[in-house]
Amino acid sequence: MKNKFSKNLKFLRIKSGKNQTDIGSQLNKAHTTIGNWEKGISEPNFNEIEIIANLFKIQPGELLYNNLEESNVTIGENISEDVKQLDNQINRKEANNETFIDSNQNDSLLALKDEIIENLKSTIKDKNSIILMLTAEVDRLKEELQKQIQDI
Repeated sequence: MKNKFSKNLKFLRIKSGKNQTDIGSQLNKAHTTIGNWEKGISEPNFNEIEIIANLFKIQPGELLYNNLEESNVTIGENISEDVKQLDNQINRKEANNETFIDSNQNDSLLALKDEIIENLKSTIKDKNSIILMLTAEVDRLKEELQKQIQDI
């Protein structure tokens, strides 16, 4: 399984509107280090990968093994946008001393809740698939290592 870290890092950095210096300062690294990671010249250690994944609110396995440009990395963003819209709506209603929920809004909120639940189910399914892929890769690497040990 080929590591997709360098392309994913660049994709996520650009998508978030940050430059290499921004990412570097958050990781206490020079912008040139971030550039080398994006070019595949070098790679961060696992602790740094975890920090980078947390920075972009994804799992380390997704950062390393998924092609994030092609996958649906906006699930979390969509949920965040939905929550922001609800929050704004609540704030507007509170500012006008209005009751927050009427029957039409209740139906909309229930539909939104169902949509969020489905998105979360999809996310869980995707993450379970990643776990299965990583488990298979670990098993393959164990077998390969055992073969190499036997050959020695």
